[in-house]
Parts: sequence; C-alpha cells; structure tokens
Amino acid sequence: MNSVRLVLLAGFLSIGSRALAATAEGKFLADFKKYDITGSLEGSKKPCLCTGGTQDGKVGVMILTKSSSFYFFECFLLSFGQDGTGNGLATCRPNGGTVLPLSK
Repeated sequence: MNSVRLVLLAGFLSIGSRALAATAEGKFLADFKKYDITGSLEGSKKPCLCTGGTQDGKVGVMILTKSSSFYFFECFLLSFGQDGTGNGLATCRPNGGTVLPLSK
C-alpha cells in the first residue's frame, strides 16, 4: 500500500513540476513578445539586420526558435518577387552573419 502511495505521489509531483515549467516557459515567451519577437514570421514584428557572411546588409524579422529544450533567435530574411509575393527565405547566422536587432 505504501508503494502505491509513493507512486501516486511521484506522479502528482511530476505533473506539478511540468505545469510549473510550462508556466515559467510561458512567462519567458511572453517577455519576448513584449519586444515583438515571437516564434513565427506572422507574429514577429522585430526588424533585424544581418551583418557579414553571405547575407550581409539584408534585413529581416527576428524569430525565437526552440531547439531541444533551449531557445535561440535568428534573423529570417525574406525575398519577394516582382508581383510582391514571397519567393524565398534565408537565415543570417548559418550563412556566416551576425544578427543586429533594429529599434524604432
């Protein structure tokens, strides 16, 4: 009977710690959203400049991306065709550049 209680207690503690982590992660992401940085091209509004590398001098939008259990940011560079539709996407750092966030 004690082992059953121990298993149940461990399960509840596990669920509680996951809920706390989700809350902490949610607060972390909300802090970035205050600066107009989200995890999508549609949601992010923070402009950035790529300096150096093959994409030097190009501007884009800063996106917060999750890899494994860590977050990092990248400047996603969009290109447009003659008719204004999007026709390409590149990133800054994998192409040897440095991301510079732009302010208003």
